[in-house]
Amino acid sequence: MHVYVLCTGYIELDRAQLPESYADHLPRLRMIEETIANLPYEKFCRDQGVFGDAAEVIDRLQAARDEFGLSQIISWFDQGSMLPRAEVERTMRRFADEVMPKLA
Repeated sequence: MHVYVLCTGYIELDRAQLPESYADHLPRLRMIEETIANLPYEKFCRDQGVFGDAAEVIDRLQAARDEFGLSQIISWFDQGSMLPRAEVERTMRRFADEVMPKLA
């Protein structure tokens, strides 16, 4: 299972395209996206992405939750729409069955 957890896609957005509750966060989201866009691949894999089998993903997400006090995690299972739909759905089901219960 490979899970890619990242916040992207906000640079192109403007206030008119966002729910009202997101508008105040747009500058910060743009900064995050710009930072991520300039990360070397090795640093991204080490520090920004969460990849691995269920146990590795659980460990990384629990550590991030504990370190940053996260109450929500947003996951992106097919960055760039490059995987077959069946593979994405299989990975999402495994995440829901094996990882989510351990994060509750």
